[in-house]
Amino acid sequence: MQTNILIPIALVAMTPTASIAEYEGGYAGLSFGITANNEASEGSDSADLEDDGALGLFGGLRARQGNLIYGGEVAISNVSNLNFEDAPSSEAIDVTILDLKISVGTELSGVLAYGVLGFSNFSTDDDNVTGEERGSGFSIGAGAVYDLGNNFQLGAEYLIRRAEFDNDVDLEHDTFTLRAAYSF
Repeated sequence: MQTNILIPIALVAMTPTASIAEYEGGYAGLSFGITANNEASEGSDSADLEDDGALGLFGGLRARQGNLIYGGEVAISNVSNLNFEDAPSSEAIDVTILDLKISVGTELSGVLAYGVLGFSNFSTDDDNVTGEERGSGFSIGAGAVYDLGNNFQLGAEYLIRRAEFDNDVDLEHDTFTLRAAYSF
């Protein structure tokens, strides 16, 4: 009789369980972004901009409450060789972007899908072209993260940024970013 009871217990113990992705806690990583929309305007004049992409670092903290996963993140990226698309001979500048973001999402089939809202600060420091220029504004977007296991995560994010610079130039800067992170 004891053997008949132990067999079902052993079968239940050996049944594989679905892997549960860990999206709680701290994380830090690297990002590479490409520009989807990049336009500067002053009054009724506007110009398309082009760049070589953006490299960045990010870190944040997430918490879970039921099915809801929320968190905050700080990201810094450098957009290199930004210049006017219609004037390729114009001197290119580098732009540093600091993003402060909050996110809310849920896990769907093992993937964290989230929306993001934040504040973006832009700065240039090129004495040869414009001197130092600063701008700030809001950001909104969406993203997804996949947990690879062993604390590694891959993700993608689309972020829409709108900023106004000190010199009354408005900037539209939308990026699609690939992200790799380590969670701890």
